[in-house]
Amino acid sequence: SNLSLREILQATADFIDYRETQSKTSAIIKAFSSIISILASCAIIWMIRRSHLGLSTTYHRLILGLCISDLVFTSCFPLLNIVVPSELDYVVWNARGNIASCSFQGVTITVGLICGLYYHCSLNLFYIAVIKFEKSDEYIRSKIEPFLHAFPIIISIVFGIIRFVNKNYNDSGFGTCRATTYHPPHCKNFDDGIVPDGFTIPCGRGHGEQDNRRIITTFSICVIPLFFVAISLAVIYLAVLKQEKKLSKYGIGPIRKHVNSSGVADISSLRSRCNFDSGKPLINAGDVNNIDTSAVLKNESTATNEKLQTNSLAARLKRCVERAMPSMPSTCERKSHKSKTRSKSRTVMYKAIAYSLAYLASN
Repeated sequence: SNLSLREILQATADFIDYRETQSKTSAIIKAFSSIISILASCAIIWMIRRSHLGLSTTYHRLILGLCISDLVFTSCFPLLNIVVPSELDYVVWNARGNIASCSFQGVTITVGLICGLYYHCSLNLFYIAVIKFEKSDEYIRSKIEPFLHAFPIIISIVFGIIRFVNKNYNDSGFGTCRATTYHPPHCKNFDDGIVPDGFTIPCGRGHGEQDNRRIITTFSICVIPLFFVAISLAVIYLAVLKQEKKLSKYGIGPIRKHVNSSGVADISSLRSRCNFDSGKPLINAGDVNNIDTSAVLKNESTATNEKLQTNSLAARLKRCVERAMPSMPSTCERKSHKSKTRSKSRTVMYKAIAYSLAYLASN
């Protein structure tokens, strides 16, 4: 009868079994996965710093912000529940902290999570500016990039401070201090504000904010970015698809209009386009100046005249084709330009999808 409620709970078989099995396993899994995430983020930062461009591009700076957000988010998970208040040691394995350490973990989780979500929105906005609106690097750097960094940082810090002031960072026995009301198992039969025997944290801590308001705030801050990422990915995909359809019009198709099924050029079509059947002479007056008169005087044979006539015909046919397609590059150049443009657009789109899916899966 002289034992406090905390001592009684520490000796309860059900809590001992839960603490040594589920709570311990959960802490180890969270620590292991967070260490992998930290190493991966550090590796990306190292690769950016070692790259030729470094931090000189908007894309690399956004990725750096995303990696820092992930480092902040996962910073407390490798500590194996040490930051959890020690009075929850009857249900949480290795709980050795206090309310201050718990609040610190709650702030880092909130700031890192929200900042990472909105940095994903910023990254997708950058992709849209590059692919859909075709903005230059200088324009993005001077006009858009400051907002892409400021908005995630400001909104995450403000939201984290508001949660801290309202005492919303608590652990209800799950080993993670997050934005929730303090209702661990020992507060089951106690009203809010009551401090049970052997404990120091009042039950219902952080209940000052109404539940409906909390749900709306959480939805606005955390869920809306997910919809924005999905919509932005759809916009990026449609922009890439539109570019590829536009590029397909400038392929080999226009040349094939004058080639028959056997692969031979349709001479009659070319003759009609070049006015070969209009009764005009094969050699124009302007072509006379291009003829080597000394060669004509020295070689007045019929064969030489026929050769000159043939050369003039070939030159005229070449000019005809150039007039028909004056600005069209060669077939190899068209294929190379189209493949490079398509490859670049699709590469950017694949990056956007990969970063979004990887971050959502890891969190």
